[in-house]
Amino acid sequence: MENRSISVLFQAGPLASQHVVGFRLERRLGQLTVAEIEVRSAAYAEPDDLLGSPARLAFGRDEVEHDLSGVVMSVAMVASPEDGSRSELVYRLRVTSMLGLLERQVDCRIFQSMDVKEIVSAVLRDHGIGDERQSWNLVASYPKREYCVQYNESALAFVSRLLEEEGIYFFSDTNNDGEVIVFEDDSTTSEPLQGDRRLSYRYGAGLEGSEDAVGVITQRHRTATGKVTLRDYDFKKPNVDLTVTATADRDADLESYDYPGLYTKASEGTRLAEVRLQALQAGRVSLELDSGCLRLAPGRWIELSETPNDLDGAYFITGTVHELTLGVYRGLATVIPKAVKFRTPQRTPTPRIDGPQTAQVVAPPGSPAEEIHTDAHGRCKVRFHWDRYGKQDDSASCWIRVAQPQTSGSMVLPRVGWEVIVEFLEGNPDRPIVTGRVFNGRFMPPYALPEGKSRTAIKTASSPGGGGASEIRMEDKAGSEEIKIQAQKNTTIATGNNKTKSTGANETKNVKVNAELTVGGDQAIKITNGYKNTVVTAQDVSVGGNRTVEVNAVYGLTSAGASETSVGGNQMEMDGDPIQALLSLAEQALVAAAKAEAARALQQLDQAVSSKVSQLMGAVGGLQGTAGQIGASMDAVSRGNLGAASGALSAASRLPTPAAFGASLAGGAAAGGGLSAFQTANLQVGLNSLVRSALDRGNAALGEALGLEGAGGGGASLANMAGPEGAVAGNSASDSATGPGHAINVCSSTHHEEVGSIKATIAAAGIHTTIKGARTQEIGAARVELVGGTRAESCLADKTEKAVGLVVLSKGPETENVGGSRSTMVGGAILEKIGGSSTVLATGQATFVGAFHKVDASSAIVLKCGESEVVIDGGGIAIKAAAVTITAPNVTLTKSVSEA
Repeated sequence: MENRSISVLFQAGPLASQHVVGFRLERRLGQLTVAEIEVRSAAYAEPDDLLGSPARLAFGRDEVEHDLSGVVMSVAMVASPEDGSRSELVYRLRVTSMLGLLERQVDCRIFQSMDVKEIVSAVLRDHGIGDERQSWNLVASYPKREYCVQYNESALAFVSRLLEEEGIYFFSDTNNDGEVIVFEDDSTTSEPLQGDRRLSYRYGAGLEGSEDAVGVITQRHRTATGKVTLRDYDFKKPNVDLTVTATADRDADLESYDYPGLYTKASEGTRLAEVRLQALQAGRVSLELDSGCLRLAPGRWIELSETPNDLDGAYFITGTVHELTLGVYRGLATVIPKAVKFRTPQRTPTPRIDGPQTAQVVAPPGSPAEEIHTDAHGRCKVRFHWDRYGKQDDSASCWIRVAQPQTSGSMVLPRVGWEVIVEFLEGNPDRPIVTGRVFNGRFMPPYALPEGKSRTAIKTASSPGGGGASEIRMEDKAGSEEIKIQAQKNTTIATGNNKTKSTGANETKNVKVNAELTVGGDQAIKITNGYKNTVVTAQDVSVGGNRTVEVNAVYGLTSAGASETSVGGNQMEMDGDPIQALLSLAEQALVAAAKAEAARALQQLDQAVSSKVSQLMGAVGGLQGTAGQIGASMDAVSRGNLGAASGALSAASRLPTPAAFGASLAGGAAAGGGLSAFQTANLQVGLNSLVRSALDRGNAALGEALGLEGAGGGGASLANMAGPEGAVAGNSASDSATGPGHAINVCSSTHHEEVGSIKATIAAAGIHTTIKGARTQEIGAARVELVGGTRAESCLADKTEKAVGLVVLSKGPETENVGGSRSTMVGGAILEKIGGSSTVLATGQATFVGAFHKVDASSAIVLKCGESEVVIDGGGIAIKAAAVTITAPNVTLTKSVSEA
């Protein structure tokens, strides 16, 4: 066989030579094409002029059979030992595909909503490889990547990594215009070798023969992974198992498992697992060919014939090496069966971000600072400090999940402009997550530091606009501990079951407009010190069941507007605790005996009071059914129809007689009739005597235990015995000076009170009520007042009172001043026992309706309406009026009546 020499031509910038001493050209699918070339030239070329210049290496026998286009990456000039005159210079050059320039360019860049082809094409264009230099021969379609980051890696590493993940390989080719980068994803549909694709086996061919033949075949078999399992997680569908598996025909026990698989759909995961498996299986069986065929190039397929060991068939070329050394050429090729799909192995590592970074929260253009820009999942968008291409708006990143405090239902959303801490799942730049926030020069801490260092707070600005803020703040400075809660507008507190509120000292509540309280069951309020409730406009209290108020010192209610109270059941109010003073003194003296004796006195008093009040309330409560029948007549009287009074009295006559009512109060039959029955009733409701006697016993016991003479009151007055010292901020000095156990009520407008059953008020000292408008009280059963001191009521307009029963026990005098009409309608008994004088003054019409009316005053009883006046005292009854009319079912006069 004739040995034909190889002609070689090299050209790069100003350097052109056919005197190529040698070269080594290596091409691999998915890798950079590299040629090491040594040439001689008599012409001098400046190395800097050669670097980066286009280069061409062409070789063949009779014609150009192999052509390489690329760029010069490095140049070395050496002296030839055979030519000391340096008539020729020796150049050693490294030439690569133009992709080699991408290896020198490292960047940080973000791509969003683009598939792999769009991303790679954009990178190549930005580095001088236009669309005319790209050839995409793809069979499959590829999903859009929501967020893809090139982070501190070369452009070549970035595009190689993406192509390897998708199973796309590339190689360089040459056309008339120069180099072209070819991208393909299915080797089974590739183009055949240019020229004759058939290569025959000839022993030794390629070394000396002129025929395009294969002289040596090396067959290689390797173990390979036979199973690939991938797994990932989609936070939008947390219960969906995204595990996928791809299995080969053999070696399935050799498994490769990887997490995360970088997918959110199982179908996409299956495709990626297949790609990964094909890349691992592609090199399981391969041939290495030693051939003299200069046309061999990766990305093409050939057909072998006349081979030993039945190796004939079609094969796909994955890599080639062309070498020329000392004039001798050698060609090597690596091939795999054409039926096997080739995938580039995933050899390019993904960059890792091992620590946290900070970034700035962004929003659409024009959004103000501290605006909230989020989606349904509470995610935000940020701009990283290293991002030099992104805009300062919501296009800078994808939606990024935000870590939340470790409490159920917590939610803190980053505000626009905040500097937040960003970390990356598995260190992958494509998977950011916001984990916190830091202050900076723009957004400082909410309090000056270090002065406010003892504060812990959650403070949020109003959005949009930022004109206000809501805050929960805890001050831990010793001696100034505080919890502050501030709502810029509304506050809503909902408790599913029980709620307990405890105030150690004073509590102030101010409502500037309306206040409404609705209680579905019972309400109980107990205040150890003063209680002050100020309402600037209207107050509305609604209780579906019972209401109990206990204030051991002073009770104050001030309403600048209207006041309305509605209680579906009983309303109980106690102002002042007589026994509390005993317990307080005992605790101060640390005398166990005194405390025990005081406790016994308290227990006795509680039992006695409970028994008597229950007995009284039972009797009065029994009248509720009958009272409902006279409601219509009472309403008519309240509207000014005095003629309806006779109807009300007629209906009232069907109520129990005084004797029967007194018997029920006594717990048994009446001890006689008429007046004795009233005396019996009065005896039963004389709770003031009971309280006084219990207090005296407790006082004496305490004095004896402390070793004091007499009652041992500890220097406190009787009013002080009614409860601990206390006052209400905002009350007048005179009101506060009255001492504890008082109820002070002031309403600047109308007052309406409605209680479905019993209203009981117990004041250890006095009750002072001032209503600047009209007052209406509607009590479903009985109104009971037990007053240890003075009872004074002033109503500047009309006063209307409706109840089944009325019981008033006052240790001191009683004064009632009504600026308008005064109407009291009681379906049952009216029992009043006044320790001093009893005075009722009404400027307008006064109407009293009751089944029977018992008023017992220690000094005088005065009823005055206009020019009419009734005075009852120890000397008799004086009636001053133009006319006197008495209407009643029974009138009993035990003494003579004189007419002036």
